Amino acid sequence: MADVKISQLSAASSAVSGMEYEVNDSGTSKKVTGTQILAWISAALNSVFVRLATDGALTAGFTTTAVNDGTKSSGTYTPTPAGGNMKRAVNGGAHTLAAPSVSGDYTIIIQYTNNGSAGAITFSGFSKVTGDTLTTTNGHDYFIFITKVNGFTHAAKQLLQ
Repeated sequence: MADVKISQLSAASSAVSGMEYEVNDSGTSKKVTGTQILAWISAALNSVFVRLATDGALTAGFTTTAVNDGTKSSGTYTPTPAGGNMKRAVNGGAHTLAAPSVSGDYTIIIQYTNNGSAGAITFSGFSKVTGDTLTTTNGHDYFIFITKVNGFTHAAKQLLQ
């Protein structure tokens, strides 16, 4: 085949694993297949991302910043895993904490802090609520651990004093 610019070649309808591609390896022209390119990309991505379709152990730790869901002083607070599973909120008055309604299985942790107007928190829609009795004392903190699996939703209350 005569020397032809790549721009002059007709386009393939799609890229497949058996196709060959020209690469420059330290000044030497070589060929690689689509299969080789896919293997290289997969290895690079697997070292950076958690794969969704396979079992495996996480070998690195991850951190996050808790989402500030603001002051809850009345009405109903329905947390959602959207935006992050770690939340924080201020108990600024009597309100209802409703079970999350987003589909799927997940855990949400809410760190509550009571302010001077803290009120009773009523739990609604949970399959089970367990744990410590929550206080309304100004400055008291507690965690609410919410777990949703297969349609069951559990809230566990833990005082931090």
